[in-house]
Amino acid sequence: MFDKLGPIDGRVGGKVVWAEFSSSGLSKDDMSKIWKLSDIDGDKELRFTEFCIFAHLIEMVSGGQSVPSTLPAKF
Repeated sequence: MFDKLGPIDGRVGGKVVWAEFSSSGLSKDDMSKIWKLSDIDGDKELRFTEFCIFAHLIEMVSGGQSVPSTLPAKF
């Protein structure tokens, strides 16, 4: 999925990621919280690992769990 989004220099921009996951049915608030947790280096782009965290959290929250306030020390 990451490669399908056309990463540049190993990163995918926020607009591309949001467009891909906009059909998840999550609120903008939840999506924003998930983004903040996933964009570990705060560069407004996701590297592969950050993208995996983002996708996992989207799936988790779509399944009925709450957005965590922090990521576990070892994710």
